[in-house]
Amino acid sequence: MLDDSRFEVFKNHGKNEGPWADPHLIACAMVDELVIVVTEENLNRTPQRKIAYVCKELGIRCINFVEFLREVEVKI
Repeated sequence: MLDDSRFEVFKNHGKNEGPWADPHLIACAMVDELVIVVTEENLNRTPQRKIAYVCKELGIRCINFVEFLREVEVKI
């Protein structure tokens, strides 16, 4: 995945040089198709730097937290 130019952001994430979870979350979802990525990121601003963008490009299901709560039928 990191060799794909569409995901160049995963090679250099600016000032954050330490451990970074985003590529690992995507990799888990790539390995197990039952994994759904839950994030509050969306496709509205600079999509190339977003988990949602990468999930869309790779065909990985990605939902936000409210959608997740609805899916697991949390009652408040």
